[in-house]
Amino acid sequence: MPKNATTTRGHAAAAMQLEEATATTALGAIDGPKADVPSELEGQVEPHVVPPPPAMASATIGQGAKASSASKQNLVIARLKTPRGATLSKLIEITGWQKHTVRGFLSAVVRKKLDLPLVSETGKDGSRRYRIAKAGEGNCA
Repeated sequence: MPKNATTTRGHAAAAMQLEEATATTALGAIDGPKADVPSELEGQVEPHVVPPPPAMASATIGQGAKASSASKQNLVIARLKTPRGATLSKLIEITGWQKHTVRGFLSAVVRKKLDLPLVSETGKDGSRRYRIAKAGEGNCA
């Protein structure tokens, strides 16, 4: 057997030992105290538990990343429920979204997900206004 083959096997064995030691150390941090804790500290050392990051915690409306989106959704729906409704430019202004995002929100969320009767009307000035129709007002577009 060539000398290089033995050296390569030796390196592979050392790498495996290092991998096992690393895995044991990592598991020790999760499962509890490491095996090399001095006997006088045994029982006093508690496992280290890492809490989830705030964004990963159970996100509800009003917490983390969802708060901004949910409040914008509430702003848009409140504006659409007014008798005059809102123009696309007004919805862009209050949310900071782009035109295609506002239109997508109106279609996907307001009409489909929330199943609200969204009405699209062209005013006397030629601007399109969106509003949520009242119950029994059957001219939804």
